[in-house]
Amino acid sequence: MLSNKNVLVTRPQNQSEYIVDLFQAKGAAVDYISTIEIKPVDDYTLVDRAISVLDTYDWIIFTSANSAFYFLQRLQYLAIPISKSKIAAVGRKTAEKIEKFGYKVNIVPDKFVSDQILQELGDVSTQKILLPQGNIARQELKESLINAGAVVDNVIVYNTNNKEIDKKDITEIIDNKYNYIIFMSPSAVRSFCESIGEKVRHLNSTIVCIGPTTTNEARGFDFKSIITSKEHTSDGILSEVLLNEKHLV
Repeated sequence: MLSNKNVLVTRPQNQSEYIVDLFQAKGAAVDYISTIEIKPVDDYTLVDRAISVLDTYDWIIFTSANSAFYFLQRLQYLAIPISKSKIAAVGRKTAEKIEKFGYKVNIVPDKFVSDQILQELGDVSTQKILLPQGNIARQELKESLINAGAVVDNVIVYNTNNKEIDKKDITEIIDNKYNYIIFMSPSAVRSFCESIGEKVRHLNSTIVCIGPTTTNEARGFDFKSIITSKEHTSDGILSEVLLNEKHLV
């Protein structure tokens, strides 16, 4: 279905295997470059402070697989389990990451939309909520929870840093080698465009975004064609590309 199509995934290698396999199974030639670098925080003081009162939280909300991995890895290192708090995970992949650590996930909103998350949480007034996040995470959810009457602590458990793209890769990109370039976060879009610079406007590649937040970031640059996955997963991205291909026929 995607034979003779070249696809670029802009994601760290250790997080790209599944989506690469999906596209290769459909016949696409897939490359990946990492436009961002994800690392745990250097100083765990604030994280450990929250962990020391872990049982006082009614909810722990994980908004990404990275936030789940780095927070739960720290719990594992300290040999402190989650025993009283309920757990919410945004997206199936985040839930799967949590389940690998042996925890039950109470609710799994499909979309990172504050209204949907609040609706599934129910009445959070006076409840205490822990929100492990990355250093550049949006604050909309925190603000919405506070406005709904919750007491919210958010702690940074990992850092996202830009990673410069190699000159050879930049040449292939601006030569329009790729039919599709896939972005799975706003930070990946920003880092990519910082590396490519003004040459972004010359790209004929179709930009594929995992969801509306990433799409909104992409619209701030001069891409000619952007499509958005309706389902905010790797499978959803593939479905959107296949649908786009049908429209091109």
